[in-house]
Amino acid sequence: MGGYRGWRLMVLEAFIIILTFTELLYLLLIHAGMISSRYGPGYRDIGYGTGVPGTDPALKGTGIPESRV
Repeated sequence: MGGYRGWRLMVLEAFIIILTFTELLYLLLIHAGMISSRYGPGYRDIGYGTGVPGTDPALKGTGIPESRV
């Protein structure tokens, strides 16, 4: 079982192991960010990026002057 492995194969195995742990950490941090806003903006934070509360950007108009008769 096992046997001799060349140095290239050992480097490839180490690289794959490092990538596996990096991806696992990445997935855990994404999951933690979805649950808590401590690790990111959080998806439950309703007011994130909307500016002043009580203002609706859809009601501001388009910025194009309109001529009414």
